[in-house]
This record gives sequence, C-alpha cells and structure tokens, in this order.
Amino acid sequence: VSGLETIAGVLGLFGRRRRSLSTAATKRRLTSKAQADVQEAEADIARLQADLDDLKSELEREAQDLTEEWDRAVEDLQEKRVTPRKSDVKVDLLALAWAPVWEITYDDSRGRTRTASVPAYRLAEV
Repeated sequence: VSGLETIAGVLGLFGRRRRSLSTAATKRRLTSKAQADVQEAEADIARLQADLDDLKSELEREAQDLTEEWDRAVEDLQEKRVTPRKSDVKVDLLALAWAPVWEITYDDSRGRTRTASVPAYRLAEV
C-alpha cells in the first residue's frame, strides 16, 4: 500500500477527501505500471532486434560459405565427351496412342462461329 493510499484511508475517516486521494493514488499506480510495461516492452524490442541482427549476420555468413563451396565445386568440374554406341541403346517399350475426335464448327445464337472437339469414341465405364 502506497503512502497516498494510507493517507487517503486516514482522511476517509474524516470526510469526503478520501475519494479524490484514493482516485489520485489509483491513477498514479496505474501510470507507474503502464510506464513499467512500456519500459519492459522497449527492452524486449531491443533484445529481439539484436537477435534479428544476429540471425541476419549468421544467414549472410552461411550464404557466403555456400557460395564459396559451390564456386569451388564448379572449378573442379571436368568435361568428358561420351559417344553412344548402338549396342548401348536399349528400347524397352514403344507405344503409340491415338484418341480420335470429331471437330465441329457451328454458328452460335449470336452469329459467332464456334469450334468444338467431341470424342469420336465412347468411354468405357469403370
């Protein structure tokens, strides 16, 4: 209990001053709490910003390391020409698919020429 609340309690015994002092004490306590909350939030923001900066630095370092690693890998590439022989080629399956359709051209109700494709076969029911 703060000093103002104690004074407000004592003066409350003597009359109406209690209400205004109690209200002032409550406002002061709420203001102090709000200020403390703001300071805590600002500290959290600063800490999170520092964490974010650290993560960005780490990400940039790792990206640079990966870039250097791939640059070294590219330097180690060697070109080798391979000439295929007939005996090296094996065909396991050769297939041809054909799906016949009827192409229909017609004039619609607005006089525009339309073209539609309609299957020329009936689908098997499963």
